[in-house]
Amino acid sequence: MRFPLNIFKLAVVLFMILLRTTESATAVEPGPAGGGMLTPWGEVLLQQQAAGPVLPHLEYPRPTLIRDRWRNLNGRWDIFLPDADGKIHVPDSAVPNHPARSILVPFPAGSVLSGVPAAAPQMHYRTLFTIPADWSGNRVHLHFGAVDWGAVVYVNGREVGRHLGGYTPFFLDITEAIHAIPASDQPDSAAQSNLLDVIVFDPTQSGDQIRGKQSTEPTGIWYGASSGIWQSVWLEPVPASHVRRIETETDIRTGTVDVRLDVSMPKPNHFVAVEIFAGEESIAELYGGLNGPLRLAIPVDKLVLWTPDSPFLYTIVVRLLEGETAIDRVQGYFAARTVAILPDENGYRRVNLNDRPIFLQGIIDQGYWPDGMYTAPSDAAVESDIRTMKSLGFNTIRKHAKVESERWYAWCDRIGMLVWQDIPNGNNGTTAAQHQFERELAAIVDARRRHPSIVVWTLFNEGRGQHRTAELVALLRKLDPDRLIDAASGWKDYGVGDFNDVHQFPGPAMPPQHDPNRASVLGSYGGITLIVPGHLWTEETWGYRHATDSEALLREYRLRNGQLRELLPRGLAAAAFHQFTDVESECNGLVTYDRRRLKIPPEDLKEINRISGRDRNHPGIQFPAREESLPDGPGS
Repeated sequence: MRFPLNIFKLAVVLFMILLRTTESATAVEPGPAGGGMLTPWGEVLLQQQAAGPVLPHLEYPRPTLIRDRWRNLNGRWDIFLPDADGKIHVPDSAVPNHPARSILVPFPAGSVLSGVPAAAPQMHYRTLFTIPADWSGNRVHLHFGAVDWGAVVYVNGREVGRHLGGYTPFFLDITEAIHAIPASDQPDSAAQSNLLDVIVFDPTQSGDQIRGKQSTEPTGIWYGASSGIWQSVWLEPVPASHVRRIETETDIRTGTVDVRLDVSMPKPNHFVAVEIFAGEESIAELYGGLNGPLRLAIPVDKLVLWTPDSPFLYTIVVRLLEGETAIDRVQGYFAARTVAILPDENGYRRVNLNDRPIFLQGIIDQGYWPDGMYTAPSDAAVESDIRTMKSLGFNTIRKHAKVESERWYAWCDRIGMLVWQDIPNGNNGTTAAQHQFERELAAIVDARRRHPSIVVWTLFNEGRGQHRTAELVALLRKLDPDRLIDAASGWKDYGVGDFNDVHQFPGPAMPPQHDPNRASVLGSYGGITLIVPGHLWTEETWGYRHATDSEALLREYRLRNGQLRELLPRGLAAAAFHQFTDVESECNGLVTYDRRRLKIPPEDLKEINRISGRDRNHPGIQFPAREESLPDGPGS
């Protein structure tokens, strides 16, 4: 079977971007792309792969909307890259040819764990899949967690959809393109294989898309590009009428919960049953129609507010009923919490969580991995990173210039870490690029706003791609009126949004002028480099300020933290230390890039960051207690 595609013509027509050809990629065996630095979890995965095929990232990818039945498509796929003539030559045979030229999905091309030495602006993925017999009678959805950047998807040679945006999930209804599903009384072995082809386009810095810190020429604060499929791919059966989304809004004063459902193909005889659980206990239940929000009441004695110290999550179960028959059942979760900017007794604007002031003691996390680049080597690695940051005394993660998988935010929800979320930057130098930024901004907010851990959106960082700031703040406020907005972190301030944000290296510092309507925050400070031999990505390292050894780094950190506390009575409401880990050549993390060494003893970091109860110099600011132990992994 031939693919009737001219890659370059299609790229121009579909995406209106100029793509550069690259040198041809040679076939590789599964395993590290030319060796490279490994995290402990990446090392385990490669050992497992050497013993036999192991599927990475087997966990359910969408924890806010769970169904019982699904099928993971992660694993080894074929991949085809441009040859010397700049064209991608795909064999006529529909049978994948492992391992002649293969990639381990969902790791991006060019990462160690992918097995592919380098990415290209255009790549063609291919795999086979079957549909279980008990899915007969359902629609079949094909889900992608994220593909950087543009994707055209074919099933059995038939185009089933296209998507633009490297940070957002999408799904395609492939029911009409798959082969007939075996009858339910037949074994799965009777199923006919279906051919899945995904053609990916990623211009990185030469295109109009948002890309964060990705670069084809990484150096300093710019890191390697993560092209192609970089989050889980999976299948799901759904009835023709099914629940597509659960939205909740909780009033923490009354305990009422408004539930809004998005249902595909609703019918007049459709009803829903909504049930809320606190742990295993059912605490509220309601049957109703689909013509408006359903209001449930949480008993006063069961109302628990979500905080970093007590990250309590309610489970919500929704059944879609046709008459008395349940045709769909989904499960999600939500939290009771509010976030706002309110004045303290001195008139300074403070971040308030559930109407109580809290200082955002943050740490910057770039979300890069030496073996998986944008993709963590495992879900356990994701959990370990978040627990480590919390155990070191931070209550906030500033997720910098990257949007993570939904499971990352679910771990923050569960562990109790506030998230100060950046919108990744693009160049935004043209009208087309600005429109693309706005489209991707709306898609990112829509995909992640159900996570209670996210309390702040950052529109622009240090002026990169900054444009029409006031207009975009208004747009973002409309998209998500329940979170704070950091309009411009560390650059040109137009007096809009909820934060007046400065950066200072090594700092700390705060905005020179008090703004009576906005909180004063320090979006980035620190950046102190300590080289740890044996744990370097490259010998050509970079940083803002250098420490000679662990003791010198500890002294610097203690000094900066003490100076930070002196700014609290003057109105400082939040700060983000730069940064959690080293990233490639940038070596100013508290943890080495391979996650194997903490540069400062964890007990010292915890002690420096710990402020018990209320700070005596400013009693209006609360700091969460720090009682968790450091998990296995870094520093162990």
